[in-house]
Amino acid sequence: MSLMTDKQLKTVIPGKSGIIGGLDAAQVTSEVYGCSVYLHIGAVFRPGAKDGEVGSSGKPILQQHCLAEGETALIRTRETMRLDSSHAAIVLPSSTVSMQGLLMTNPGHVDPGYEGPL
Repeated sequence: MSLMTDKQLKTVIPGKSGIIGGLDAAQVTSEVYGCSVYLHIGAVFRPGAKDGEVGSSGKPILQQHCLAEGETALIRTRETMRLDSSHAAIVLPSSTVSMQGLLMTNPGHVDPGYEGPL
Protein backbone atom coordinates (compact mmCIF):
# COMPACT_ATOMS: atom_id res chain seq x y z
CA MET A 1 0.00 0.00 0.00
CA SER A 2 1.15 3.52 -0.72
CA LEU A 3 -0.30 7.00 -0.53
CA MET A 4 -0.76 9.04 -3.67
CA THR A 5 1.26 12.22 -3.95
CA ASP A 6 -0.36 15.54 -4.80
CA LYS A 7 0.83 15.14 -8.41
CA GLN A 8 -0.83 11.72 -8.65
CA LEU A 9 -4.04 12.93 -6.98
CA LYS A 10 -4.29 15.88 -9.36
CA THR A 11 -4.27 13.49 -12.32
CA VAL A 12 -7.06 11.22 -11.03
CA ILE A 13 -9.46 13.81 -9.56
CA PRO A 14 -10.59 16.04 -12.46
CA GLY A 15 -13.41 15.19 -14.84
CA LYS A 16 -16.51 13.03 -14.63
CA SER A 17 -14.46 9.84 -14.33
CA GLY A 18 -12.27 11.24 -11.53
CA ILE A 19 -12.13 9.63 -8.10
CA ILE A 20 -13.51 12.75 -6.37
CA GLY A 21 -16.46 14.62 -7.81
CA GLY A 22 -17.46 18.16 -6.95
CA LEU A 23 -14.04 19.80 -7.37
CA ASP A 24 -13.44 22.02 -10.38
CA ALA A 25 -9.97 22.57 -11.90
CA ALA A 26 -9.25 25.63 -9.74
CA GLN A 27 -10.17 23.73 -6.57
CA VAL A 28 -7.94 20.81 -7.53
CA THR A 29 -5.06 23.26 -7.58
CA SER A 30 -5.94 24.84 -4.23
CA GLU A 31 -7.47 21.90 -2.29
CA VAL A 32 -4.96 19.14 -3.08
CA TYR A 33 -1.65 19.30 -1.25
CA GLY A 34 0.85 16.72 -0.06
CA CYS A 35 -1.11 13.47 -0.08
CA SER A 36 -4.34 15.17 1.05
CA VAL A 37 -7.55 16.53 -0.42
CA TYR A 38 -9.45 19.14 1.61
CA LEU A 39 -13.15 18.18 1.69
CA HIS A 40 -15.97 20.61 2.44
CA ILE A 41 -19.15 20.31 4.51
CA GLY A 42 -22.10 19.86 2.18
CA ALA A 43 -24.97 19.17 4.59
CA VAL A 44 -25.50 18.89 8.34
CA PHE A 45 -28.04 16.53 9.88
CA ARG A 46 -29.24 16.62 13.50
CA PRO A 47 -29.86 13.19 15.04
CA GLY A 48 -33.41 13.00 16.35
CA ALA A 49 -34.77 15.79 14.11
CA LYS A 50 -38.34 15.00 13.11
CA ASP A 51 -39.40 14.82 9.45
CA GLY A 52 -39.73 18.33 8.04
CA GLU A 53 -37.59 19.95 10.74
CA VAL A 54 -34.39 21.70 9.78
CA GLY A 55 -31.60 19.15 10.14
CA SER A 56 -33.78 16.15 9.30
CA SER A 57 -32.93 13.77 6.47
CA GLY A 58 -35.33 15.57 4.11
CA LYS A 59 -34.30 19.09 5.18
CA PRO A 60 -30.56 19.16 5.94
CA ILE A 61 -28.80 22.28 7.13
CA LEU A 62 -26.96 23.67 4.09
CA GLN A 63 -25.29 26.68 5.64
CA GLN A 64 -22.83 27.33 8.43
CA HIS A 65 -24.16 25.88 11.67
CA CYS A 66 -22.95 26.40 15.21
CA LEU A 67 -23.32 23.36 17.46
CA ALA A 68 -24.38 23.86 21.05
CA GLU A 69 -22.15 22.37 23.71
CA GLY A 70 -22.63 18.60 23.71
CA GLU A 71 -24.74 18.63 20.52
CA THR A 72 -23.97 16.05 17.86
CA ALA A 73 -24.39 16.26 14.11
CA LEU A 74 -23.90 14.07 11.08
CA ILE A 75 -21.93 15.73 8.30
CA ARG A 76 -22.06 14.88 4.59
CA THR A 77 -19.33 16.18 2.33
CA ARG A 78 -20.05 18.38 -0.68
CA GLU A 79 -17.63 16.26 -2.71
CA THR A 80 -18.35 12.67 -3.70
CA MET A 81 -15.97 9.73 -3.93
CA ARG A 82 -15.82 7.44 -6.97
CA LEU A 83 -13.22 4.89 -6.04
CA ASP A 84 -12.42 2.08 -8.43
CA SER A 85 -11.50 -1.40 -7.23
CA SER A 86 -7.81 -0.50 -6.92
CA HIS A 87 -8.18 2.63 -4.75
CA ALA A 88 -9.20 3.11 -1.13
CA ALA A 89 -9.20 6.28 0.96
CA ILE A 90 -8.33 7.25 4.51
CA VAL A 91 -10.39 10.06 6.04
CA LEU A 92 -9.02 12.03 8.98
CA PRO A 93 -10.04 15.41 10.39
CA SER A 94 -7.76 18.31 9.65
CA SER A 95 -6.09 20.07 12.56
CA THR A 96 -8.16 23.20 11.85
CA VAL A 97 -11.35 21.21 12.53
CA SER A 98 -9.94 19.85 15.80
CA MET A 99 -8.78 23.32 16.88
CA GLN A 100 -12.40 24.53 16.58
CA GLY A 101 -13.33 22.03 19.28
CA LEU A 102 -14.97 19.46 17.00
CA LEU A 103 -14.42 15.78 17.65
CA MET A 104 -14.97 13.43 14.73
CA THR A 105 -16.00 9.99 15.89
CA ASN A 106 -16.23 8.14 12.57
CA PRO A 107 -13.26 8.96 10.35
CA GLY A 108 -11.44 6.06 8.81
CA HIS A 109 -11.17 3.75 5.86
CA VAL A 110 -13.24 4.10 2.67
CA ASP A 111 -13.53 0.82 0.78
CA PRO A 112 -12.41 0.31 -2.83
CA GLY A 113 -15.40 0.68 -5.15
CA TYR A 114 -17.26 3.11 -2.87
CA GLU A 115 -19.30 5.80 -4.66
CA GLY A 116 -21.04 8.67 -2.89
CA PRO A 117 -20.49 11.42 -0.36
CA LEU A 118 -18.64 10.86 2.89
